[in-house]
Amino acid sequence: MHPLVLMVIVAAGIVISGAVAWNKFRDEVVARDQFAVTLERIVVPPTPGGIPEDWLHTAFQDSQLAELSLLDVDATDKVVAMLAGQPWIRGVRRIEKLRDRFVADIEYREAIAMVEIGEGRLVPIDGEAVILDGQFFSPEQATNCMRISVPLPPGSPAIIGQPWPDARIVGCARIAELLRTHWQRVGLLRVVNRESPRVAKHRLEVIGSFELFTRNDVPILWGSAPGFEKPGEASAEQKLAALLKFTEDMGSFERIPIGYSLDIRSGTVSQGRIAQ
Repeated sequence: MHPLVLMVIVAAGIVISGAVAWNKFRDEVVARDQFAVTLERIVVPPTPGGIPEDWLHTAFQDSQLAELSLLDVDATDKVVAMLAGQPWIRGVRRIEKLRDRFVADIEYREAIAMVEIGEGRLVPIDGEAVILDGQFFSPEQATNCMRISVPLPPGSPAIIGQPWPDARIVGCARIAELLRTHWQRVGLLRVVNRESPRVAKHRLEVIGSFELFTRNDVPILWGSAPGFEKPGEASAEQKLAALLKFTEDMGSFERIPIGYSLDIRSGTVSQGRIAQ
């Protein structure tokens, strides 16, 4: 046999033998600690207020990621699925798989408002009305959130990590989210919906008008929730622009006479006396 042919045969035999050996011992190799997916190998940004500090530990324990190896081709997808499925996570922007760990860029849910539930108690929610954990908030952090006020019956359901099942609060949360970078500067304090609790389960488009209140208690008629404007009503962005221009021109809501209110439903600001 020609030496070159013999070399090819020998090389092929080595490759085949290696493949067979890998298939035989792969499970054992993959199971070794050096390849195991562990909690320490999932890196996420620091946890903000309103979210349990041990959320990732709990999520990992409840998952089956510990059974995975870094060598598994679908390991990254499974880590993303675990993160995206947590109530504290609004979205997974990006995840990078390095040699020995996963580095995730995630968007946490952040409190944008506090729902007033009576007796001075406040429940934090994010812009989608997902309920956060109030025990992780200091009084100072609570002051950095708008207030939401709706008539709530005793024992209203509020399950941490779940959306508040009340369309009135969902609408207030959407408005608070829109105002999140402006409300303190212009002197706003509260988003209000006066509808009866009977409409709590209704669709958002049928919920009645929302109001804003300033720190000096000036009422501002906002109108429908963002995205559910009625025909002829200005969009949420137009209302916000009108409100910001008004405060820029006026300087402060404190210049509004006592007994007067503002109306921004049309996209321009009108002033009128409050009906007695």
